[in-house]
Amino acid sequence: MNQSIVEASTDNTVLWTCAGTHQNRYKLVEVEDCTIVHREKEPPGAKEGALRIIRNVLKGEVLPLAAIKDKYLKPK
Repeated sequence: MNQSIVEASTDNTVLWTCAGTHQNRYKLVEVEDCTIVHREKEPPGAKEGALRIIRNVLKGEVLPLAAIKDKYLKPK
Protein backbone atom coordinates (compact mmCIF):
# COMPACT_ATOMS: atom_id res chain seq x y z
CA MET A 1 0.00 0.00 0.00
CA ASN A 2 1.26 3.50 -0.81
CA GLN A 3 0.70 6.73 1.03
CA SER A 4 1.57 10.07 -0.51
CA ILE A 5 2.16 12.98 1.84
CA VAL A 6 1.23 16.45 0.64
CA GLU A 7 1.67 18.99 3.41
CA ALA A 8 3.39 22.33 3.59
CA SER A 9 5.77 22.53 6.54
CA THR A 10 8.47 20.08 5.49
CA ASP A 11 10.63 20.43 8.59
CA ASN A 12 7.68 19.91 10.93
CA THR A 13 4.36 18.32 9.96
CA VAL A 14 5.59 16.56 6.82
CA LEU A 15 8.54 15.01 8.64
CA TRP A 16 6.35 13.73 11.51
CA THR A 17 3.69 12.36 9.17
CA CYS A 18 6.37 10.61 7.13
CA ALA A 19 7.79 9.07 10.32
CA GLY A 20 4.35 7.68 11.19
CA THR A 21 3.96 6.36 7.66
CA HIS A 22 7.32 4.59 7.93
CA GLN A 23 6.50 3.13 11.36
CA ASN A 24 3.25 1.71 10.00
CA ARG A 25 5.17 0.06 7.15
CA TYR A 26 3.61 1.99 4.30
CA LYS A 27 5.63 2.79 1.20
CA LEU A 28 6.50 6.45 1.59
CA VAL A 29 6.41 8.77 -1.44
CA GLU A 30 6.77 12.52 -0.84
CA VAL A 31 5.84 15.07 -3.51
CA GLU A 32 8.84 17.40 -3.40
CA ASP A 33 7.05 20.21 -5.27
CA CYS A 34 4.50 20.42 -2.46
CA THR A 35 6.91 21.10 0.40
CA ILE A 36 8.12 24.35 1.95
CA VAL A 37 9.58 25.72 5.15
CA HIS A 38 7.30 28.60 6.03
CA ARG A 39 9.05 30.22 9.01
CA GLU A 40 11.27 33.16 8.12
CA LYS A 41 13.88 32.40 10.80
CA GLU A 42 14.65 28.86 9.64
CA PRO A 43 18.29 28.27 8.74
CA PRO A 44 19.16 27.83 5.08
CA GLY A 45 18.88 24.20 4.09
CA ALA A 46 16.12 23.28 6.59
CA LYS A 47 13.87 21.94 3.83
CA GLU A 48 16.62 19.90 2.20
CA GLY A 49 17.68 18.57 5.60
CA ALA A 50 14.15 17.32 6.27
CA LEU A 51 13.91 15.75 2.80
CA ARG A 52 17.29 14.07 3.39
CA ILE A 53 15.87 12.47 6.59
CA ILE A 54 12.86 11.25 4.62
CA ARG A 55 15.12 9.73 1.96
CA ASN A 56 17.88 8.25 4.12
CA VAL A 57 16.37 7.47 7.52
CA LEU A 58 12.73 6.78 6.61
CA LYS A 59 13.64 5.16 3.26
CA GLY A 60 11.06 7.25 1.43
CA GLU A 61 11.02 8.40 -2.15
CA VAL A 62 11.12 12.16 -2.63
CA LEU A 63 10.16 12.95 -6.20
CA PRO A 64 8.79 15.87 -8.19
CA LEU A 65 5.11 15.64 -9.06
CA ALA A 66 5.82 14.85 -12.73
CA ALA A 67 7.93 11.82 -11.75
CA ILE A 68 5.24 10.59 -9.35
CA LYS A 69 2.60 10.91 -12.08
CA ASP A 70 4.77 8.90 -14.48
CA LYS A 71 5.66 6.23 -11.93
CA TYR A 72 2.48 5.79 -9.87
CA LEU A 73 -0.45 7.41 -11.67
CA LYS A 74 -0.32 5.85 -15.11
CA PRO A 75 -3.71 5.12 -16.65
CA LYS A 76 -4.57 1.43 -16.76
